[in-house]
Amino acid sequence: MDYRMFPRIGITRFVLLLISAAMMFCRCGFCQDDGPQPIEDVYKILLDRHIPFDLEKTRRATVEGLIKAVDPESMLLTAEQYHDLLMEKSVEKVEEWPEDICYVKMRGIYRDAADEIIERIKKYKDAGKAGVVLDLRDASGQSLASLDRLAALYVAGDPLLYQLKDGRGDILETHRLKLDSPVLGGNMPLVLLVNEKTREASEMLAALFKNRPGVFIVGSPTSGDAGYRENVKLSQDEILRIATKRVVMNDAQYEGVGVQPDIVVAEDTGKEKRKLPAKGISMKPESEKARFDRELMEKVYPDPVLLRTTDILLAMKATVSYGNKTTPDSPSPTGRR
Repeated sequence: MDYRMFPRIGITRFVLLLISAAMMFCRCGFCQDDGPQPIEDVYKILLDRHIPFDLEKTRRATVEGLIKAVDPESMLLTAEQYHDLLMEKSVEKVEEWPEDICYVKMRGIYRDAADEIIERIKKYKDAGKAGVVLDLRDASGQSLASLDRLAALYVAGDPLLYQLKDGRGDILETHRLKLDSPVLGGNMPLVLLVNEKTREASEMLAALFKNRPGVFIVGSPTSGDAGYRENVKLSQDEILRIATKRVVMNDAQYEGVGVQPDIVVAEDTGKEKRKLPAKGISMKPESEKARFDRELMEKVYPDPVLLRTTDILLAMKATVSYGNKTTPDSPSPTGRR
């Protein structure tokens, strides 16, 4: 199907084309003679039986049913929803935790992602932080420009990033590292948190960073959806968001299996979050380190993925020259080594 036709037709005509296509398939023998003729027979039954129906809702349901059958993640957006998607901010939350750990929660890789993430990671590196946690759980996004710039932080000596192909396997786009992309000099540990709802550009970022020096991926396998979605205007008020291309990575392809974490940690699906045990009674005054350790544990203990991630960064900090190094004998706030 030539997706370039979509901007030039209205949604009503689009539905009529669908009905015409269904009738053509049936006349060509693709449907059984004694079986139902999809779409056209439904409308005929409604009209013959004088069943009242809302043409606008029926029309929209017809389109939504079709695109969901082609791409389960597709959407029919209103103009307002499309505007909100364009204005979506990439970063949801930024925090600096004890033990020089920095946490960034992402909504997705949108057009502002590269500027903000690159600036923050470079700032944390210059400040001697122990590492950055980039939380991509439930994150999406569709900005390939931001993705390409972010890739340069940890992808070196490998100019080919990925390709976009059509349904026939023909190459439509080839994305490579740009010579003027900002490169992160030196070491700055980065831990990506992922789950089965990590998708689209966020999943692509995880795939690009997989097995790169200085990067760890923690959580559960990503969605495995290698479709790249575009927004195609159907009418003045409706936009079709559907996968028009397929992503093919330079290294391993994640389609159908997802990006596999380096360390698999299941998320806590219980209704009640785990609570940190109460502090024991002590006659000695609480040290500053103990207070910081407790503060860190209160943030990460309810989340098994964050808890494991914190252990990783603290172990690296204690044994490698990342961040403000402590001695190897310094205990982990989680009580594990």
